Amino acid sequence: MTWTPGARLGQIEAALEQAARPGGALCPDTLLALDDKEVFPAAAAAFLDDLEIHRLYVDRRNGGELDHLFDLTSLVRLLARRDLTLAVGHPKTFLGAASVWLGGDSGQRRRLAERINGRAIVSWGLTERAHGADLLAGELRATPADQGWVLTGEKWLINNATRGDLVSVLARTRPEGGPRGFSVILFDKDRADPRTWTATPKLPTHGIRGADISGISFHETAVDAQAVIGPLGSGVETTLKALQLTRTMCCGLSLGALDHALALGLRFLRERRLYGKTLADLPHLQQELGRSIAALHTAEAMSFAAASTAGNAPEELSLISAVTKALVPEVCQEAITRIGELLGLRGFLTANEPYRAFQKLDRDHRIVSIFDGSTAVCRNLTVEHFPVLTRSGRKPAGRSGVFGTPSQPWDPSRLRLLARSCWLIPAMAEDCEAIAAQATAGEVPAAAASLAAAALRSLRRVLGEMADVDRGPRQVPQEAFDIARDFELCLAAAAICRLWTDGAATTRHLRLWQDGLWLTSALKLIVDRLPSRDTPEHDVFGVLGRLALDDGGHEALSIFPRGEGR
Repeated sequence: MTWTPGARLGQIEAALEQAARPGGALCPDTLLALDDKEVFPAAAAAFLDDLEIHRLYVDRRNGGELDHLFDLTSLVRLLARRDLTLAVGHPKTFLGAASVWLGGDSGQRRRLAERINGRAIVSWGLTERAHGADLLAGELRATPADQGWVLTGEKWLINNATRGDLVSVLARTRPEGGPRGFSVILFDKDRADPRTWTATPKLPTHGIRGADISGISFHETAVDAQAVIGPLGSGVETTLKALQLTRTMCCGLSLGALDHALALGLRFLRERRLYGKTLADLPHLQQELGRSIAALHTAEAMSFAAASTAGNAPEELSLISAVTKALVPEVCQEAITRIGELLGLRGFLTANEPYRAFQKLDRDHRIVSIFDGSTAVCRNLTVEHFPVLTRSGRKPAGRSGVFGTPSQPWDPSRLRLLARSCWLIPAMAEDCEAIAAQATAGEVPAAAASLAAAALRSLRRVLGEMADVDRGPRQVPQEAFDIARDFELCLAAAAICRLWTDGAATTRHLRLWQDGLWLTSALKLIVDRLPSRDTPEHDVFGVLGRLALDDGGHEALSIFPRGEGR
């Protein structure tokens, strides 16, 4: 692996652990009490401000501290491990600013960076009450005026619409709309007449109860000409490119939620006694725990693949970010649900019980699959790539790949609305050969090679099925979505294999990387989910579960060395 986080993330993690102690800003009991009252954790957010983590919402090109996008994913993961409401609310500033980082001129980027580094909160106003995620149907309009533009309309279900200091608004700038009929306008509350805009009330939600999910209404609100980000009419394109970054970042929410669930599950299995034994002694529960840990490893590999693509192959990020955003929340939610079944009734209690944090994280995480493009939206985008993907399998593999080179900061000029290739597809065959050779040498179990080969066969089958799909621009058959789901699994297997072949030589000291343990368990999780069920029998989940129970989870709960991605 070529990514090593800076000392900054380690310092943040240590500070968060300190703040989670009784009486601290991130004390679990305090956060749960605020959730019960549907109140935003303002003291915790202020603590994060004091840590100046907002500087990681600004990339170094624009005067911040962010280099590798996986640093941001990992930061979100650290926060989500403590409280998903906080993790959804505070990093929202990056989402609100992303359109400016990608489409703004140097002056607009500099001015926004100064505001964020000064602790300003930026929101992202995309959706509307009547149109949801249909961006081209948006009715909020911006009309030309003597000194700039006038905004009229409403954005609804917007995170931090009330708390935010600025809002990036997607506005209709041509009456007829269309792909070139919208622009991003950065609305600054401090520069606007307060009589011309109002924040709509906070909406009660099932999860993330304390989050500021509200809206903002404009009543002929004047903004100056400099508020338009990028060329007039570029708003939809800029937004779709920004979503590629934010979908990747969102995976940190799922990773952190599953981290938290696993910690609770491990504790419960060790503490709960039944018939003279702890639940940790039961082989079936060891396997179920191991299966959930394998889900975490799968999500880690895919999230790392997306973040690395952002830096080294941004031309392909439209596809890989969509695949990752569809796969990671789904895989993690299934694992969280499995842990909930281990906890039983105690996973649903809201009174002062030792495991009551589970019911909150379970409720909170279910909304992640909707953020920044729902699972269906992301799979539809994958379907749009089917013609490209059927060609990608015929291209020769290149050993350099994306993991094998130092990650670069993302280059906005290289992002594309549709990818023209997918680097993981041709890499899969080469990595399978490498794993087969390792199995022959006794470095990994024979099951790892068999599972990798089964995943490769499934990938080839899926690519063939893509070529046979008959679809129209607005009529996508259900079979196409099913193929897209299988492709997500196959691409996750490819990410797992590439991460293994690139990282095994430098991580042999880690227990999970010895004997191909995480490789085998993650591949088995993938192949078990594919329709063919072409998988050898192997008790790898039980081995993984027992390892976690024996060592307290320290050596089993992440494929990254401590401090890297954790």
